[in-house]
Amino acid sequence: ANGTVWIGTNKGLARYDGTHWTSYDSTTVQGNLAISRMFFDTKTSVLWAGTEKGLLRFDGATWTRYDDSNSGLVEDLVRSVTVDRNGTLWVGTFDHFKFLGRLWKFDGTNWSTTRLDLKELPSSFPDALTVDQNNVLWLGVKGTTGGAIVRIEGDRWKVFRATDSPWLHGGVSSLVFEDTTAWIGGGSGLVMYDGENWMGFNSATSGLPDDYVSSVALDSKGNKWVGTIRGGVAVYKNGGVVTSAGEQIEQSEQRYMLSNYPNPVSFATTIAWHVPASGSVTVSMYNATGEQIAVLYNGYTTSGQHTLSWRPTNLPNGLYFCRMTWQGGSITSEILVQR
Repeated sequence: ANGTVWIGTNKGLARYDGTHWTSYDSTTVQGNLAISRMFFDTKTSVLWAGTEKGLLRFDGATWTRYDDSNSGLVEDLVRSVTVDRNGTLWVGTFDHFKFLGRLWKFDGTNWSTTRLDLKELPSSFPDALTVDQNNVLWLGVKGTTGGAIVRIEGDRWKVFRATDSPWLHGGVSSLVFEDTTAWIGGGSGLVMYDGENWMGFNSATSGLPDDYVSSVALDSKGNKWVGTIRGGVAVYKNGGVVTSAGEQIEQSEQRYMLSNYPNPVSFATTIAWHVPASGSVTVSMYNATGEQIAVLYNGYTTSGQHTLSWRPTNLPNGLYFCRMTWQGGSITSEILVQR
């Protein structure tokens, strides 16, 4: 909460307060220090750090390790950690020898566990844990049977699979909540779920630099920070990214360069695009799963404003993406078909 940064490595942790670095290695903390996941509980100022064998707790003065010697937690690889608003600790682990995922609960006194295969999630890596604004636990998994997110409220488990949204097929690596909206990162891109509708972003339908999203974080200004495997880090906010100085980097340039009217579309819409320089331009349409459904234009274009008409004939209602690529980059806009 005070801006201190914690960094986990395969040989311990480092702490940076903006001026000084402090390292915590084998001279400070005993046991396995290959850090796999971290969670800082701002309510209690406690750092939880998952390792390849066991879980570390640091209250600012004392380190405590939880493993099979002093707790119910077995020495599995810790894949995810979070703390709910009641102070209950939740830990997702995976046993590589048994190929078994588990969800652990620790109320401060007692440990309990749930095997994921007994919840019809066999061979699942519990890679994401978070709590929504109603203090309901959400779990994101990936594995041999694909990906899923699970809403856990008491003993009730509601599982959303790729049959609910094809965007979950690539598995879930990260999960955060913005009010009532879930932002999900995984092997298929970045996914938004508002409780009713699913919307996905990948490199074909947006400015996302890579289709495999490994981490998602939400800052205090509503910007979504997206870490990818090969494409680096991207930042996104509908309407424009807000900087630390309070300045809003508007996406007006995007609306100016690629737009359509009317939107939503019932029978036809006019797509307008502007290119700053003459050259090769391609304008394509994609459905909500990222599949290209049409190439509207592909050829040489002079600089300036251009238009074309698109009719979503025989296409079902839903969200579609228009993507324009040119020699200087690419840009995407959303088109809603609603009859």
